[in-house]
Amino acid sequence: MNADRRLDQLEPVISELLVKQDKLSELMLNISKVLDKQSDNVSFLLKNQLQMSGRMDNVEIRLDAMDVRFKDVLSNQEAIKAIQQLISEKQEAMFDTQETMFVTQEAMSAKQDFLSRMQESMLTEQQMISAKQDFLSRMQESALTEQEKMSAKQDFLSRMQETILVKQDLILDIIKK
Repeated sequence: MNADRRLDQLEPVISELLVKQDKLSELMLNISKVLDKQSDNVSFLLKNQLQMSGRMDNVEIRLDAMDVRFKDVLSNQEAIKAIQQLISEKQEAMFDTQETMFVTQEAMSAKQDFLSRMQESMLTEQQMISAKQDFLSRMQESALTEQEKMSAKQDFLSRMQETILVKQDLILDIIKK
């Protein structure tokens, strides 16, 4: 085979290879465009995923805050129940006190009757005291007379004490000299 003929045989094969290469290049370009577009889509989806993740974090934070508030509400309810219990106990104590007051009122009425009888007895005692008071007045007059005598004796003793003190001072002066 000569060179021309080999060239003629190779030409259609090369031409066919070049056509296939062009198609392959076109396919590669299309695949490159599709991959580029897919890359953009993936980037967009990742951005959205990140945003959704941030939103989920915010939702979790809000849920945690709601949990805390719910626990506060529950503790407030417990406190309210405790206060209601205290109020109930105080009401019961007030009813008991009221019953005690009724009993006390009846007792006071009985004591008032007793006091009336005592008052009558005291009037009699007062008359006796008046008689004793007259006796004490007379005794007081006698005591005043005795007191005057004692006062005179005390004055005498005071003068005597002054005299003793003066003499004592004189004796001390003599001893010192």
